[in-house]
Amino acid sequence: MADDEARNVVSTRQQATTVQDLRDNRLADGSKKGYRSGLRQIVAWLRAAGRTGSINPDGSIDLDVFTYEDFTEFVLHKYKNDGVSLSTLSGYRSAIKDYYNRQNVAIPSGFVSDATTIYQGDQYVGRVVAGLPRGSGDFAVLPPHFIAGSDDAVSASGQLVFPRLWRHEELRGVLKSCLVSLLYHKTFLENALPSKHPLLSSVLFGDPLMVTRLAPKVTLASTMMQPTGIPPHVSLHSQLETNLAAIRDLPGEIRTVIEGILDEKGITSGNITHSLLERLLNNAVARVTCTSSRAVVTTAVDDNAPVHPVHFWGGRWHFLPEDFELPSVDVATAWHYWWCGSPARNIPPLHKIDTQDLTKKQGKIYCEWKFAVNGLHDIYRSATGGPLSRPYIASSVIAAFTTITESLSSSWGLTEQGRQRRLSQVKMVTFARLARKRSHV
Repeated sequence: MADDEARNVVSTRQQATTVQDLRDNRLADGSKKGYRSGLRQIVAWLRAAGRTGSINPDGSIDLDVFTYEDFTEFVLHKYKNDGVSLSTLSGYRSAIKDYYNRQNVAIPSGFVSDATTIYQGDQYVGRVVAGLPRGSGDFAVLPPHFIAGSDDAVSASGQLVFPRLWRHEELRGVLKSCLVSLLYHKTFLENALPSKHPLLSSVLFGDPLMVTRLAPKVTLASTMMQPTGIPPHVSLHSQLETNLAAIRDLPGEIRTVIEGILDEKGITSGNITHSLLERLLNNAVARVTCTSSRAVVTTAVDDNAPVHPVHFWGGRWHFLPEDFELPSVDVATAWHYWWCGSPARNIPPLHKIDTQDLTKKQGKIYCEWKFAVNGLHDIYRSATGGPLSRPYIASSVIAAFTTITESLSSSWGLTEQGRQRRLSQVKMVTFARLARKRSHV
């Protein structure tokens, strides 16, 4: 009997449940309280703005008069005057949408489309700050990224560009983004940065083969990624720009088709047209060139052999120009610069030059570099039992420096106050000074 009575009570309660009860049950008490507070603030703003016509006699909002434009003015007022966050503004939108639902009134389209853009601040504002044009289809462009199937090449290059950070797998996603961004903006950085900037002395900017391998793998288009935080009008801009490009190509395509028709008609009537004569002459020249090339014996040249220009100044020839300055870089970059140079900038490996190839001031700095490199090389010999082996390529040189850092005494990185110094961030000249101090101890 007790069970039957309980079932009857439940059945009666369920039968009395309304749609509004179900809506209320999906919200937590805290959300309901926040929605009521948001609606009260909207009503207070309507009164202060002299828009009492949008308020019912009972103090609620009259949705027949209240518009989406009123709501956008309200959130703009709150954002400018009260300094509320985007998440708080999003709460106002949720409150008014819930009020529309409870009043069984259709939600205006602005709350669904335009308002979504407003509250995607981390996406929309980020694109604006990045300088993307808001009035163009390029606003929806994706950030530069590597195409699918390029993991092996990216991993091999990442180990050379970020040798110490690449060991940490949790950082590789960020490092890949840094690498692809540097590749995409490489030309801009080379033109914008001063010639002795440390970044231009890094492996990425000094190894043209690495850039040649990775550049074709960088793209802005993707079938796996979709841009977010994009206003609806951007897609219209994209379609208009596509149509405009097609219209601009029409005259050339029409001209090509007409020329083809005229040539075809001219040939069939027995006339020698301009294009036919040009084609005959090109074929004749190609046959003569092919015949003469067979009799010529060429000497094989190694394309990989480095070629470095020489410079004349001070009454003699030098490997480096007179205005060359050794970059102010960390020990790791200087070590690589010493053994590999910078082929992309026509700078030979520094171990091949002499102080006579530099100005007097740079020659003194070069002596400091040489002293520091010799000290590092001695540490490498002690750790491996032999000198650095040829050929001096980026992978072996960077691996050798890793061996050096692992074998280097921790006392090298101590400051005068006893604090531990990060050796990878120490400038080469500073390291040379430390090496000289240790040699006199």
